[in-house]
Parts: sequence; structure tokens; C-alpha cells
Amino acid sequence: MVAKLWRAGPGSVALKATAYEFVVNLIMAMVAGKRMQQEEVLRFKAMTEAAHAATGAANRHDFIPVLRLLDFGRTARRLAALARERHQFGQSLVDDYRRLRHPRSSASEPETPRTVIGDLLRDVALRYPTSRRRLAKRRTGR
Repeated sequence: MVAKLWRAGPGSVALKATAYEFVVNLIMAMVAGKRMQQEEVLRFKAMTEAAHAATGAANRHDFIPVLRLLDFGRTARRLAALARERHQFGQSLVDDYRRLRHPRSSASEPETPRTVIGDLLRDVALRYPTSRRRLAKRRTGR
């Protein structure tokens, strides 16, 4: 972040956007072990802002429950679309991790750095060893 601000030189700097990008990249380094590109940061920011707007403090459904049944304001549709987008984003992180960092044979390849996604995948593999084989068969079509 400091290097980016230094390269910008004197003048006005979008410190809020730079700090947001820094925090997102810090979180992504812990979760997925990679940095996000500028367009991915903007996509993540748009998802976050849309979720805050949809579930804001002045949600009419909280005060008048009948509106929830009628889906007044299409809040349920917006939340469902946001949930699909977040699911796709998370699934892309897991797929990238499996493709780039998950060793096919643990004996020959060096151990990868620990990440949240890696720890969760290892935990699932230890708890449910047969589901991994079923997923491999389903992907190959055999």
C-alpha cells in the first residue's frame, strides 16, 4: 500500500479505496493464499455494498412483516441474487485453490502454505474420505 501511494506522487490520493484494497488483499491472503486483482476487488466491493444496501437499517420488512410475504421492494430476489453471486465467488476461490495449490500426490510435491480454504478442505477430506472419491468419479464421468 505504501509503495502504491509513493508511486502516485504528491497530490490527492484515494486513501479510502487504497486502504479497502489493502484490507481485502490481506483477508484474501489468509483465506485463499493469493492477492486479488483490481477488478476482483471492485467486484467484491460491489457485492459487499449491495448486501449492505439490501439489508440496511431501514428495512421495511422488519417493521411490517406482511411486506415480507408479498416481497415488497423485491428484497428477497435481490438477496437471492446476492447469495448466488457470493456462492460463485467462493466456489471460484475453492476451485482456484484446488487447481493451483492442492497437490495430487502429497509425497512428491512440497507442502503448500496454510490457508483457511486449505485447512477446511483437509478437514473435510479427513472426516469424509469416501466423498472425495465420489467427487473425482463425478468430475471424470466414470
